Amino acid sequence: MNSRAERNGTQIKRLIDQIRELYALLKHERLFKVFGVVCLIIIYGALAIFFADRYYQSKGTGGIFDALYWAVVTITTVGYGDIVPVTPLGKVIGVILMFTGIGIIGVLSGTIASYFLRGYRSERETEDVGEALRILKLRRAKGEVTEEQYQEIKRELEEMLEAKTEVYK
Repeated sequence: MNSRAERNGTQIKRLIDQIRELYALLKHERLFKVFGVVCLIIIYGALAIFFADRYYQSKGTGGIFDALYWAVVTITTVGYGDIVPVTPLGKVIGVILMFTGIGIIGVLSGTIASYFLRGYRSERETEDVGEALRILKLRRAKGEVTEEQYQEIKRELEEMLEAKTEVYK
C-alpha cells in the first residue's frame, strides 16, 4: 500500500511541477509577444473584412463587433459558419486568416510541448547522474576506484549536471 501512496504522491508532485512550468511558460516574455501578435492579427483581420465585405458595413457600428467575432472564430479554426464573407476579397481574407490560425496553433502547441519536454529531459538527466554517483560510491567502497579517481569522476559528473541544468533553464 505504501508503494501505491508513494506513486500517487510522486504523480501529484509531478503534476504540480508541470503546472508551475506552464505558469512560468505563460509568464515568459516571448509567449506574451506571440499573444500580442495574435491580437494584432485578429484586429487587422477584423478591420480588413469590415472594409472589404459589404455585410459588415451595412450593419454600421455593430458590424465591427461581428467582424471581430468572425476574425476570432476564423483564426481559432472553429468556423461556425453563421457569418461568412460574401465578396471575393472577403473570402481571400478569410483564407489567409484560416492558414494563419493553423500556424499559430502549431507554434503554440510546439512551444508548450518543448517546454515540458525540456523539464522532463532535465529530470531524467539528473536521475542518470544520481545513479552514476551511487554506482561510483559503491565501486569506491569495494576498492575498485581510488579516492583520487572517485573525486575526479564525481567532480566531472557534478560539472556535467550543472552544465545540463544551465542548458534547460
